[in-house]
Amino acid sequence: MLGLLRKDCYLTVKYARMLLVVSLIMLAVGLLFPDNEFCLIYPALMIGMLPSTLYAYDEREKWTTYIQALPVSRRQYVTEKYLFGLLASLAYLALFFAAWLIAGRSGAGEAAAIMIPILLLAPALLLPVLLRFGVEKGRIAYFCIAALVAVAAVLLTRGEGLPTLSNRPLPIWGVCLASLALLALSWLLSVALFERREL
Repeated sequence: MLGLLRKDCYLTVKYARMLLVVSLIMLAVGLLFPDNEFCLIYPALMIGMLPSTLYAYDEREKWTTYIQALPVSRRQYVTEKYLFGLLASLAYLALFFAAWLIAGRSGAGEAAAIMIPILLLAPALLLPVLLRFGVEKGRIAYFCIAALVAVAAVLLTRGEGLPTLSNRPLPIWGVCLASLALLALSWLLSVALFERREL
């Protein structure tokens, strides 16, 4: 498992470093201009989609076929993708929380809580589709789900400002727990689908 995590770290540095740089720039802009919530949502969406992006590279390089010759089960491979996504999300949340405090803005905990479902929705919805159908066949579903996550993120923050939660129709912590439950169900589904898939 540790080896798979290291592999994805190397892939991130090699192929997704511009995504990380752009995400950091967008986060800085979002904190400097409080009314620009898109710049705060965009990095969370990109980090959330990172496991799916790395899987696309794995499939392009035939890693999903090569891994069958290694002492790694399909269950472990899928689990690592979800674990990597969680670790990346935790790292981004810590950075977001620290940057929010450094910017001197109030409601850091509430603002970070809003990021949790945005970070988790993308892997929960995208990974089962990609692991079942592959990148090529799942491309249309990929873009549809990505658009759905973006719309959900906008609706979550619409008209109230990112750190203001008192008037939201759903308690944000309830949404966070629901997102975690959805991610767990997604992992179970992905394992079952990937174990049955012919590579």
